[in-house]
Amino acid sequence: MKKYTLRTARKDDLKFLFEVSTRAMLPVRKTLKPNLQINIAKEFEEYTKKFIPEKIQIIQMNGNDVGRLRIVRTSKEIYVGGIQILPKWQQQGIGSAIFKDLIKEADKNQLPVILEVAKVNKIANQFYTQFGFKQVGEKGTDRIMEYTPK
Repeated sequence: MKKYTLRTARKDDLKFLFEVSTRAMLPVRKTLKPNLQINIAKEFEEYTKKFIPEKIQIIQMNGNDVGRLRIVRTSKEIYVGGIQILPKWQQQGIGSAIFKDLIKEADKNQLPVILEVAKVNKIANQFYTQFGFKQVGEKGTDRIMEYTPK
C-alpha cells in the first residue's frame, strides 16, 4: 500500500490547488459540456474568492505535492468534500490508501462516509463502489454515495 502524507494547505498553495482542481476535473467537465470554453483567469479569480486554505489538505507522496483533499468531520458523519490527484499521480494507489484509512476511521467510530461524485465519472464511481459505497441519492449531475460502517 502506498504511504501518503497530508498537510494543511497554506495561502501560498493557491496556484497548486487551483491547478489540481482544474486539471483533475477537466475530463468530467468536458464530458458534461463537450463544447466547454474555459476562461482560466475568470475561474482562478472565482477560486481565489472562495479559497480557505485551512479547510484543505495537500496530499503528498515521497515529498511531492500530488493532490488535494477536503474532509469535513462531524459527530454524525465523515463528509468527503473533494479529492483530486494530479493526472500523473493517478492510478498509483494513493486514493486507495486514503480511502482505506477513511474506511478504518468510519468503522472504528461507527460513522458513515458521504460523498458526491459526477454520474459521468465512471472511473470514480467504480472506485467508490469497490470500497463499499452505495448510491443513496442524487443531486443535479452527481450521485450521493455512502459507506455504512461495519
